[in-house]
Amino acid sequence: MAAGADGVTPAELAGRGELASAALAASGTGVWLWDTTSGIVQWDAAMEALCGRAPGTFDGTFDGWLSVVHPDERAAVAAVIDRAVADRSACAVEHRVVWPDGTERWLECRGQALTDAAGEPTGAVGCAFDITERKAAELAVGTSLTRTRVSRDRLAGLQRLSRRLAEAASVDGIVAAVFDVLETPVPTASRAVWLLDATAEGLELVAHVGLAPDAAARFAVIDLAAPLPGAIACRERRTIVVPPDGDAVAAFPALDGVPRSSPGFVAVPLCTESTAIGVLALGYTGELDDDDLVFVETAAGQVALALARTMLTDALAHRAEDAADAARAAAAAAERERRARQHFEFLTSVAQVVMRSASHEELMASVAQATVPMLGDWCTVHFRPEPGAPLQAAGAHRDPARAEWMRHLVDAFPYDPTGQHGVAHVLATGTTEFAPRPDGARVARTLADAPDSWGADAAGDTVRSIVTVPLSSQNRTVGALQYVRTGDEVLPNEDEVALAEDVGSRIGDALMLRWQAGQHRQIATTLQRAFLPPRLPDVAGFDLAARYLPAGDAAEVGGDFYDVFLLEDGCWAVLIGDVCGTGADAAATAAIVRHTVRAAARHGHDLASIVEWANHAVLHSGRDLFCTMCFATIELADDAPPVLRVVSAGHPLPILRRASGVTQLGGHGTLLGVFEHIDIITETVQLAAGDAAVVYTDGVSDLPPPHGVPAEHLVELVDASSPQAEVDVLVDTVLDDLARRTSAAVPRDDVALLGLRCRRGPATVDERPLLRTWQRSFPAEHTSIRAARRFARDLLADTDTDVDVGTLELAVSELVSNAVLHARTRCTVRVEQHRDSVRVEVADQDPRPPRRLLDDPDRITGRGLRIVDAIVDRWDVETAPEGKTVWFELAVRSEDAA
Repeated sequence: MAAGADGVTPAELAGRGELASAALAASGTGVWLWDTTSGIVQWDAAMEALCGRAPGTFDGTFDGWLSVVHPDERAAVAAVIDRAVADRSACAVEHRVVWPDGTERWLECRGQALTDAAGEPTGAVGCAFDITERKAAELAVGTSLTRTRVSRDRLAGLQRLSRRLAEAASVDGIVAAVFDVLETPVPTASRAVWLLDATAEGLELVAHVGLAPDAAARFAVIDLAAPLPGAIACRERRTIVVPPDGDAVAAFPALDGVPRSSPGFVAVPLCTESTAIGVLALGYTGELDDDDLVFVETAAGQVALALARTMLTDALAHRAEDAADAARAAAAAAERERRARQHFEFLTSVAQVVMRSASHEELMASVAQATVPMLGDWCTVHFRPEPGAPLQAAGAHRDPARAEWMRHLVDAFPYDPTGQHGVAHVLATGTTEFAPRPDGARVARTLADAPDSWGADAAGDTVRSIVTVPLSSQNRTVGALQYVRTGDEVLPNEDEVALAEDVGSRIGDALMLRWQAGQHRQIATTLQRAFLPPRLPDVAGFDLAARYLPAGDAAEVGGDFYDVFLLEDGCWAVLIGDVCGTGADAAATAAIVRHTVRAAARHGHDLASIVEWANHAVLHSGRDLFCTMCFATIELADDAPPVLRVVSAGHPLPILRRASGVTQLGGHGTLLGVFEHIDIITETVQLAAGDAAVVYTDGVSDLPPPHGVPAEHLVELVDASSPQAEVDVLVDTVLDDLARRTSAAVPRDDVALLGLRCRRGPATVDERPLLRTWQRSFPAEHTSIRAARRFARDLLADTDTDVDVGTLELAVSELVSNAVLHARTRCTVRVEQHRDSVRVEVADQDPRPPRRLLDDPDRITGRGLRIVDAIVDRWDVETAPEGKTVWFELAVRSEDAA
């Protein structure tokens, strides 16, 4: 956030940051400044508001800053900032703040260390913005994943319990399974099992773990009519729950004075198909939600089935005289158990199909296939994600050879939204429909007219019954499952219809979730495609290659984009950029930047003006986002080498590979959308045959530690590539390096990569820049005179241009003085480095030309232009309705003159 802050003290930065702070405050972004020399921390009003403080109430100390940070994160935040200052680097940290009223908000804080002229750290500057909504969205996704994982674990736990119960041959074995294998969703301090006694009028405590001795003795036998939780649960066949914070004595006075092993308890009836045979009681701590209760009740159902089986076996052993009746009863119980286990295994297989399906279409087809022949000879899944949307359908037949026959028959009975039966009825009412004998005459006529392609024995498949059950999601019927039985098979019983309803209840939400995920992916893909050209154009004499890699599963559109387009003067424009964040706002901002650049470039504006247009568009878009961008033009001429002009706005610098070596082009400049006035550096070079350039977004280098790399690594990577390599090979070399570094890390940002290679022009050119420009705006303040003078001096000090620095500083001072003191407007200083001269332009917003008071040598004021005229080689004034520009040129001294 403070690129280029080396050599700037906190005091200087604070003195000239008012407009930047105002712009950030307008966007909801707070600004902070820490002067380690004085120990003072400055917050603007937006920063105080983000921390829940009234304007002017912040005490200006680092400890005061840390006091608003959540106690769990203070040490980490302090360590990040201290490390950034010590390392003279940038930092970024996400943390919570606690408002005076106890409200907790999430902030993302970014900063940059400040150093003095000697390179010693003097503090840090940065900004912060609220990310509470983003954190809430991440929490929602994590909660959904947690629920899926918990459901899977619970299913596995039920399977383990089922296997142990199946192996148990006695009541003791079943009770041991309950105590040893049953994995409850909450911590339990006690477990106990009561079973009906021989009279069926009381409950006997058969086993317990963790129950207080006094409680175990007092409730060793419970009257079934007593007003106690276990008796009520068994008598009324319903679960009784007393939460940890509940008043158990108020609800059940008979518990007064009974010691408890845990603050909460639940009593679950052990029910077979027709009766309750006992109670399973759990003493627990924590919170037991509805899903937890369903799990406990399901486990209790398995225990009840196992107990019923065991009790029946025991009864047979004691009733030898009724051997025949007992055998039939055992067979019936075994059949019920078999069917219960079969149903459970069937539901488990359906749940696995749901978990494996990646899309709602795959889920529909997979569920249809998984449910035959268990529920019927064929199944059709009907899905309508939105009211009024077309009904989608998928089906499967138990006999693959009959699949086409089934589809023809379904087509013969199309969906009629006004229908009174079948899918239409279920969608309208949300209730199950069981048709044991559908319209036989109509089916017979349809089969009689069937073409031969349906199959020779198609008429033998007589529809005997149709079961249609609803698919629900969020209290809305979103579809229907329809099962059909044919031939002479028996009609489905109530258990099978209930099983079909159970299947329907499990897949409605899953279908909607996958459909919504598909909609999100489609929207993201469509938007992302709009930011990228469908294909790269053919640029005469150049080879182009581009790559784009979305982060994650591309469910949300990213902010990376690139473009290559022809300008009206025959030049080509190359654009690449990266909007912070993802989602609709990032997509809209990317579109704004791309189309603004296209419009400005085709109106003939120079590179600096194009960048300013883009900055203004992002800054005033109202989306509180920022963007980095690199823009370049390729100028083609028949009688001269191609010329590449590059400007970067906070973006990674392009890498240029030449025969003589590899370098980076231009300067970073200021990112877009944060400051009203920005620094712009333009570099112009000639290209020779074989020269290649690579420009990329920071997704290539910005990875979680330790996988990220500095720009120097990419420069070395390009330098190590073969000079004869095609541009596709060059960009793939960078991507291969990225793939090696991300083998164990998920990229957190999209990756856009664009390469170009020159095939025309001479084999070598003068590799010195033809033109390099710098640009910065200054406010109408007296301090701007010194700042502008230092700006021009420091720029040329970093180049090999040999001009008279004293002359340069004096001329800049005079022209800036005219702008800020006489015209009293903001001014923009533009410095151009040519091979043989340096040109400086000072533009202000006053169209009146300056007065050249050459006729009054005794006048005290008005001497500025006389001084400029005397010391520079050339100067002049250019006026326009929106303001004027005063410029001068200084010749570069030759080596002989030096």
